[in-house]
Amino acid sequence: MEKELKNIPELRFPEFIKLGDWEKTKIESIISQENSTMAMNKLELLKEGFPVYGADGLIGYINDFQQEEEYISMVKDGSGVGKLNLCQEHSSILGTLTALKSKDSKRYFLKWIYYLLNTLDFSSYVKGAGIPHIYFSDIKHKCIYIPSFSEQEKIADCLSSLDDYINATQEKIDLLHVYKKGFQQLLFATNQSQCPTYRFSQFKKDGKWKELKLSDTCELIRGPFGGSLKKESFVKEGYAVYEQSHAIYGNMESFRYHISEDKFKELKRFRVHSNDIIMSCSGTMGKFAIIPNNYKEGIINQALLKLSAKKGYDYKFIKQLLELPKYQDEILSGAAGGAIKNIASISQIKKILIYMPNLEEQIFIAGFFASIDDLLTLAERKLSKLKEYKKGLMQQLFYK
Repeated sequence: MEKELKNIPELRFPEFIKLGDWEKTKIESIISQENSTMAMNKLELLKEGFPVYGADGLIGYINDFQQEEEYISMVKDGSGVGKLNLCQEHSSILGTLTALKSKDSKRYFLKWIYYLLNTLDFSSYVKGAGIPHIYFSDIKHKCIYIPSFSEQEKIADCLSSLDDYINATQEKIDLLHVYKKGFQQLLFATNQSQCPTYRFSQFKKDGKWKELKLSDTCELIRGPFGGSLKKESFVKEGYAVYEQSHAIYGNMESFRYHISEDKFKELKRFRVHSNDIIMSCSGTMGKFAIIPNNYKEGIINQALLKLSAKKGYDYKFIKQLLELPKYQDEILSGAAGGAIKNIASISQIKKILIYMPNLEEQIFIAGFFASIDDLLTLAERKLSKLKEYKKGLMQQLFYK
């Protein structure tokens, strides 16, 4: 009769199924730790040399190094405490990080250790109110389970390949953003010349773009304030209440709050229509989304601004225009408030000067950027799914 295996992960590669239980041990049995005294304010960073890592990864280069071999860095103090990163050989870390190494590289595969640590919850070990910190002396007694070295390698290689795919997808997204930013600088007129740097051939003879106030191109309405939309106004089912998150994330399929038909009629001035632009006005400000054709009837709340394009002006072009850094700066410049900032004055936003071509050119330019945005959306969805897949896979490949 075969022995029942207990300490094994939910998912195991076929060649290791008969190798038996994973060995129970403690973190300190497989990992050694070294602190750093390197201070950021005493470094003279170079453009090339030996890498130096901080909480967010590579920060620059110096002429020397602390670590000869590959290791894992862990943020021990401040923002990002507990964050892990694989660091290359011949490199260094700041004093807010600690270096974690395999005690025996022939028994404990470093990349496998890195993925193992990423499955563990260290939140209960974090101390300190003002400046959070986590120490190896606290986590070293935590129990873990380890397989054979060959199984460690197999798991690490599998997850490393998935990481390569994730990184390649992220690089594609980054390149698309650079590509879009470059064309934004070329295809929009944002100065007194009233002509973009580059113009599509069919529009080169159409003359200068018109200088207009934003309010000339669209109607702007801020969501209801005060007692118009109280907590007791909400019902389980009814007309949707569009919130800040709808503008930030562009997801128009789910709603936390609804209002009755009577309340909807009372606040009809704030109702949304397809092709309206909504903008976030509190906290994360200046984010835009477009109400789709298959939208759910409803109203905006006090944290949103609604922009409805007037005749002769394309809503997609207006959205692309307002996402330019120049106009983002103007929108956010008057923000007021304490911990949570708010758009200060809608009257000032209405007065923002913009440059507009004829409707045909607006539509053409908006369509060009829409194609880039479609590629970005697909890549970002793919990245999100890959990260979720990796998260689930890691839960299955390790035993806790």
